[in-house]
Amino acid sequence: MDHPVIFLDFGGVLEPHLKPDHLSPVIDDLNIRLADELGEPELKNINNSIVNIVYRDFDPVCCAFLEKLIREFHAEIVVTSSWRIFHSLSELKALMKIQKIEPVIAKLPSGSIRSDLIRSYLRHHPGVKYIILDDMNLSKPFGNHFIHCPNGFYLTEFEKARSALRFQS
Repeated sequence: MDHPVIFLDFGGVLEPHLKPDHLSPVIDDLNIRLADELGEPELKNINNSIVNIVYRDFDPVCCAFLEKLIREFHAEIVVTSSWRIFHSLSELKALMKIQKIEPVIAKLPSGSIRSDLIRSYLRHHPGVKYIILDDMNLSKPFGNHFIHCPNGFYLTEFEKARSALRFQS
């Protein structure tokens, strides 16, 4: 695998933890509108509430920093978020396109402990360069490959991620 991998959690990383009073009302038929606008028919099959979360609650600044990192390193996304349990890979790809985040190439399987699943992925892809973006602290098993994002993926986390990927090059 020539491209580095970004193991990506959504909650806390792209969707900073908000207070309930910050949530906006659901936009009716957003899934249908975005399916047409983005040319992503898969979005029509996804619950409109989920599409609204990605559209409204994923922080555009966090998403822009991630997109910039992906472009700079030609990185690929492996979804580690619990969303992987409830959505197919094609649904996750469509959802991430709402925020212009691609390419999503894989998702971890459901079950087990996230760190074990990442280690299993790495065993099946030896030599891959990678970083992990998560709000759950995974520094012990992954050291400098892990970027802690408890409050979002902003400039500080972006710079740490960039340094980690540069160090591996």
